[in-house]
This record gives sequence, C-alpha cells and structure tokens, in this order.
Amino acid sequence: MLSWLLIVETKIYDVPDNVNKRIGQIVLYGYFSGIYSRFVTSINRFIAIILPTKYDKIFNQKNVYITLIIYWSVSLIMCVPFSFDYNCYFMISGRIWSYAQTIDCLKVAYIVDFLFGTIFGSLTIFVDFLLVTTLFIKKYFIVNNGKFSKKKSDVHSYEYSLKLDLNIFYRTFFSNLYLIFMLICFYYVSVHFTENENVIFLSTSLVWVSYHVLDGIVVGLMNKDVKNSLYKYLRTKSKKKQSQKTKLSVVTKKTNKNYKKTTINIT
Repeated sequence: MLSWLLIVETKIYDVPDNVNKRIGQIVLYGYFSGIYSRFVTSINRFIAIILPTKYDKIFNQKNVYITLIIYWSVSLIMCVPFSFDYNCYFMISGRIWSYAQTIDCLKVAYIVDFLFGTIFGSLTIFVDFLLVTTLFIKKYFIVNNGKFSKKKSDVHSYEYSLKLDLNIFYRTFFSNLYLIFMLICFYYVSVHFTENENVIFLSTSLVWVSYHVLDGIVVGLMNKDVKNSLYKYLRTKSKKKQSQKTKLSVVTKKTNKNYKKTTINIT
C-alpha cells in the first residue's frame, strides 16, 4: 500500500487510472479480509481456552474451510461496489487514498468501511475482554449454582492462560482501538480540513498506512514466539560473526609467527 503510493506519487511509472483503481480494490480486499480474520481468530482463541473439549468439533477441518471461504467471499463481494470506474472506486489521488467523491460511493464507503470496521473492531475487543474476564473469574473464584466463592490463595488454575491471554488482549485491544481511531480520522477529521492537503494526507493516507504498520508490529512482532525466534536468529548471527572474528584473529597470529620465524632464519 505504501509502496504503491510512492510509485504513483514519484511518477516512476506512468500509472493509468484504471490500474490505480484495480490496485485500490486489491488493497480494500486485503483490508476487509484482515478484519474478518482477526475476528474469527479471536473467537477461535476464546473457544480453545474456555471450551477446549468442544474446540475440535467446532473448528474441525471442514468448518475452518467453510469459514475461510465465507469471509473471503464476503470480502470480495464488499469490493464489488468499488469496481465502477466513473461512479465508485478507491484509488490514490494527490498523495491521498480516497473514494470517488460521489454521493452514492461515499454512502457505500461509509457502510462497508466505517461501520463495518468499527463494528467488527468493537466485537473483537468485546470477545477478547470476555475471555480475559472469564479467565480472571476462573482463576480467583469458584462458581457453584450461580454463586461466587473465592478460591484459596494456593489454588490458581488458569494462571498461565490468563497471563498469556492478557498479553494477546493488550496487543489486539491496542490494534483494534487504533483501527477505530483511524476510521474516525478518515471519515470525520479529514472533512473539516478540505482546503489543507497536508492535513487531509495526515488524517487519511498516513493514518491508514500507519495502522497497518503498527498492526503488524504490535500483533505480529510483539508475539512471544516471534520475538523468541528473532532473538535466536540475531543471537546465532552474532555468534557466527564472533566465531569468524576469532578464526581470523588466530590465522593472523599464525601468519605473524611464521613471518617472524622466516625472518630469523634469513638472518
């Protein structure tokens, strides 16, 4: 998305409008399917931790394929209204990702972009919050016939799950909160600065691109397994460099010794 913006604005290639609009549809497809994917992942996590005995039945191979086909297909259908080159489209124009400035297109964009994003972002936050709340209750309380009684201090089941999911919750909560913030900037903040192109760029294209960047960093790179893998990779690379330096130092010392011996023999 950012690279395409740079290609169009730097005019490295002469990009026709129809190509620009098709790229816009591809970007929207990835954006829509990504939001659906995060919501499904949130439900998947909830079932896996809270209802582990039913997980294999709910998320069996058949149901997973059906779910993927459904949200990929729905995401594709949501891009259809933006395939009309004259009345409704999504493209880069003057550093700004924007929809066609027609009444019909702006109404469609508000529904399938703003409302869709805020609703599913809020639902994802709600599911994760419900999961954390349930784990907290199971960790500290015993529920019997609708009544809560506090557990003994030495009995803390679900402790690892709670710590693990708090980490996931913080990351997804921040990401979805930024999604809602991005949509508010795109649809409400930018309209008050129609005469200032720089502010429009900041409140639309930049905030939209930064959402995807931060989403990748916060949700992806901040994942414990990813961090451990990166740490191991960097540590291994550092050891290899250190080993190469040590070998080079040994070879240099041997060369210097041989040189000294040769000099003595000649003398």
